[in-house]
Amino acid sequence: MKKFLAIILSAVLLCQPGITIFAEENTEETPENSICSTGSLEMNDEQLDFFKNEIPMIVSVKPNQLFIERLNGESGDEMSGGIHNIATDGDEIVTSIDGGNIQMFAANQSSSYPSKVDNSTERTFPIIQDQGYLNSCLGWSLAYYQLTNNANKIRGTYARSGSSNITTNVYSPNWVYNLGNLGNNNGMYGSDATNVLYTYGCPTIKQAPILTSNSKATNYLNWYPTASIWESALSNKCDLYYGTVNPDNLDTPITNPQSPYLDNIKKLLADGYVVTIETYVNTNSSNYLPVTKTGRTSSNTSAYVWTEVRNVSNGGHAVTIVGYDDGFKADVNGNGSYQEGEYGAFKIANSWGKNVSKHNSGYVWLSYDALNKKSSVSSSTHSARTGAFRNGDLYYFIKPQKEYKPLLTATVGINTRYRGNVNVRLGIEDVDNSRNYYEKNITYTEYTSWEGDKTMDSCVAFGLGGGDYNLSGTTGYSTGYVTFDFSSLLQKFELEQGHNYKIYIKLSDYSDNGTTAINSFSLKDCNSGNSFQSSGLPVSTSSSNKNITANVAYLSSILSAKKDKVFSLTFNSLLNSETATDENIFIKKSNGDSVSIIPTLNKNAEKVSVALETGIYNNDFYTINISTGLKSKGGNSLSDIRTVPFYVPFH
Repeated sequence: MKKFLAIILSAVLLCQPGITIFAEENTEETPENSICSTGSLEMNDEQLDFFKNEIPMIVSVKPNQLFIERLNGESGDEMSGGIHNIATDGDEIVTSIDGGNIQMFAANQSSSYPSKVDNSTERTFPIIQDQGYLNSCLGWSLAYYQLTNNANKIRGTYARSGSSNITTNVYSPNWVYNLGNLGNNNGMYGSDATNVLYTYGCPTIKQAPILTSNSKATNYLNWYPTASIWESALSNKCDLYYGTVNPDNLDTPITNPQSPYLDNIKKLLADGYVVTIETYVNTNSSNYLPVTKTGRTSSNTSAYVWTEVRNVSNGGHAVTIVGYDDGFKADVNGNGSYQEGEYGAFKIANSWGKNVSKHNSGYVWLSYDALNKKSSVSSSTHSARTGAFRNGDLYYFIKPQKEYKPLLTATVGINTRYRGNVNVRLGIEDVDNSRNYYEKNITYTEYTSWEGDKTMDSCVAFGLGGGDYNLSGTTGYSTGYVTFDFSSLLQKFELEQGHNYKIYIKLSDYSDNGTTAINSFSLKDCNSGNSFQSSGLPVSTSSSNKNITANVAYLSSILSAKKDKVFSLTFNSLLNSETATDENIFIKKSNGDSVSIIPTLNKNAEKVSVALETGIYNNDFYTINISTGLKSKGGNSLSDIRTVPFYVPFH
């Protein structure tokens, strides 16, 4: 019998939600209503400050391959030689957390970028649709338009076939809106909408279909309490970023199309991504247009353009920037000629359908000058004017991972009729070491010490309330099933392989006359594939006991590594030193990129040390990969490629 080389350190695969280019017959069309609903609630100063303090700010954007191709296409020359650090898809952002600073606005890595870009023509972008009577504009802009485009861009898939969506690659606006609207149809905050995508991810419109209906509809209440939908949504969890076009809080930051304040947002667009902004509506304007002054360009006489925002007391609306054109001209002051400040505009995708007036098949242009509180064009500033970007001149950018791989998930069956009064807390207790930690996720993440265990509040949906309904959004008691991701909790704290832990869920029901029950609680270790069930259920709250708990004993199979960790791989045979190279032993990040390492063979030639160099490894998931090119001294190989997953926790 042939003797194969074997690795003694066990290698177990993380569960991997597959990325599939689905058959294009999964398509749909939706009729147009052109109701012009809105739904963007303005954050107060405290909310806005908290958001900016917790979310990384974009300070620079690196060009990717599409950026270079677009630039070369304009010039006819190969220009990539003059641009350094060409990024892989999904790795273009430099943030304040990465060590960037506000001065990078004036000193970006590339002073050249395409003069115009239109991502709405790409197959990564879905068809224009109508949000109908629901005030769900943030769900439409962030999930339907932005997540769909950005995920398909990063994953190399498509959102549409011809004039129809591929429903398995387009993401649900109703999911985002329903989980964050507090149980009513009055809109939601941008911070809550982005937090849904960060905490729970998002299912496709095939799983959570688009619903618009009439003004009496209650389809904005359904939380889709089916475990398979929540599990699928987790594979589309997003990293959150924000950018600003006015970091210095100037009245007139933008005076021409080459303004450095526009660089980052234009480079994101040139990289193939789209972004979300919140702007204003004005009920005195036709069809609730967010401007009162609408013009046409001489360069494109069929295009509508918003040139000024004023009289903004009537509320807000979220839209999606899909492109730009530095040569777009709009006669802002109406004098018949064009000044420098009248050049340039962003292309906007709205969610009011294809037939809404003063749009071009659902799209409209927004002049760069409209972003200024005071126009850069002479004699054009109205006393009631403000900048077009709401909430501190910021824009939202969400980045899904190419393949998100949860380490540990828990599915819970919750029976309630008062979900608005139910708080959910997830936790890990270290049975062997009795460590005392408490993780409290208020809106994003805050850590403190409490209660002798590690817990995480579920902050969106449950933490925000949702009315006197069950999880399906109807009245009366009913059991719904939701799946939570424990990965961020594991990543914060160092789990030790082979240690005993207790994974638990705590429910608190603060309603006056109702009860809530945990009917089931199961755990899935995506690393080993093992599942664990809680016993002693159901358990229910009562008038005298508002808090209930269910838990599962868990023996960890997951490797945790500090940034100075050295892994020792032991084999059952002496190794051929010439094959113990970084070509045969290497590390990959969660996005698939390889990390350079230098494997070290011990003097007995039976162990290989793999050191994690400080500064390279961020708070992320990785795999050590051992290929079949690694051979023993006798010439034997591993029977197949082996991978050892690990993660680097926050410190």
